Amino acid sequence: MQAKNGVCEEGRLKPGTTLDERVSRIAYCDLGTDCADCGPWRSTVRHVPWEDVNAPGPIRFLRSKDVQIRVKPAAVPRDASFLFAFTTPAKDFGVSHQLEYFGLLEPALTQAMYLELKAACAGAGAGGARRPLVVDVGANFGWFAILAARLGCRVTAYEPVLHYRLLLLYNIHLNDLSSRITISDKAVSDKAGKVSIVFPYSGHWGSAGIEGINIDKGADAATGVEDALAVRLEDEVNEDVLLLKLSVEGYEAAALEGAERLFRTGSVKHLALAYTPGAAERWNKFDMMLRSPQALASMLQAHGFRAGLLPALEQDAFKGFDQPLPPLQEVTVTNLQYDAEDVRRWKNGTLGCPLPAALQKLPAWEQCFSNPESFSPRSLRSVMGHSGRLWLYSAGAAPANLTLEGAAGIVDPAAPAETYYATNKQGLGMGGRPCTTTDPKAQVRHRCRCTDTAVCGAEADAVEAAAREGSLPQNYVLSPGNSKKPLDGLEAAASMLA
Repeated sequence: MQAKNGVCEEGRLKPGTTLDERVSRIAYCDLGTDCADCGPWRSTVRHVPWEDVNAPGPIRFLRSKDVQIRVKPAAVPRDASFLFAFTTPAKDFGVSHQLEYFGLLEPALTQAMYLELKAACAGAGAGGARRPLVVDVGANFGWFAILAARLGCRVTAYEPVLHYRLLLLYNIHLNDLSSRITISDKAVSDKAGKVSIVFPYSGHWGSAGIEGINIDKGADAATGVEDALAVRLEDEVNEDVLLLKLSVEGYEAAALEGAERLFRTGSVKHLALAYTPGAAERWNKFDMMLRSPQALASMLQAHGFRAGLLPALEQDAFKGFDQPLPPLQEVTVTNLQYDAEDVRRWKNGTLGCPLPAALQKLPAWEQCFSNPESFSPRSLRSVMGHSGRLWLYSAGAAPANLTLEGAAGIVDPAAPAETYYATNKQGLGMGGRPCTTTDPKAQVRHRCRCTDTAVCGAEADAVEAAAREGSLPQNYVLSPGNSKKPLDGLEAAASMLA
């Protein structure tokens, strides 16, 4: 501890001072323990556990585990302003990297939540009325939970990893939001019981999850394991939910299935879903790979939700909260049928294979199967990288600030069978890569038009000929009969995987 040195080192603002939004500073002391330098800590909470010197507060505990805590003002509109704590980007080059260098996490999802929750929660709680409920599953350090609470919502935040939960706790008290946020240390799944949560000590701290399925063994070198109690949301929540945010690192299907009653009864208005197909793909878990599009299809067909794919905006491309979000590609059950068919073909070795002889001689096509290039361009999977962010809303709850335009996919699912190049308005190639920044050597394989004929002209000619001839295996088109009962199509793919 470096208290009584003339510098406030609790992470909070000293009365009469402001923080430079561009610079983070390190927190060395728990709130209320460096009062000589910070002034009295004024909070609406009467007592905190770390008032007892034998009970370490979040900062003291995390520092004992060699976790550095940095604090920075969030780069959000003034009516949602808050301070936010994270760790050093040297150990977490996911969440903490974004916050250190931009002060903003996932700008498209943050803006969508800001707009929707501001409209629904502003002024809530007046006259003793109950505030609308936001449920944040996989709360991590609490970015979205804090944002929702600052906008006037009531939040239940699920975070089973102790390190992350302590950062969440610190962020709650740092912003004096303990009256609006309830923390749960439980995991969320489709079955109640004990589960193992694997989390990284370095790498992508946001990749922690059940069984560690989204852990990147290359980037997330050091990992830990904690046991947690898993619960079903439908057993936990007994009221209407304005927004359910799910970030469960590959276990989306299990979490959705465990909340089925809430969807069936119309209790959930909006769902912000971190959709991570790349987690199961990393381990060739074909059953799990299929289960995700099945669960999404059920949300659309059985429960009447509509879904849009949020743009994968980088912070430096974010135009600001005062600018409208671009229209979202709409996720359809037809898209998801292609996802399911791709899984079936992947398992039996025919996804993107065999290639026409003319293509096998080309450098970009030396490998028959390649992820994501071999996926159907009509699938949802084709338009995202390892993961994507979806916004779903129930019937009658269409957001005023989000619009859906055109079906998801690199190629429109209704396009003619011979269509090869990307047709989406966003100008994206396979895996969601912008065609404008894709190297000419990779353009054609990613379904972007060749911009340098000296590099990719011959490849473009060969691919276009194969598309016209119908000899490109990834250009398959599902028969119209499969669209009459979309869920049946996904179930048929499941039976083929058995």
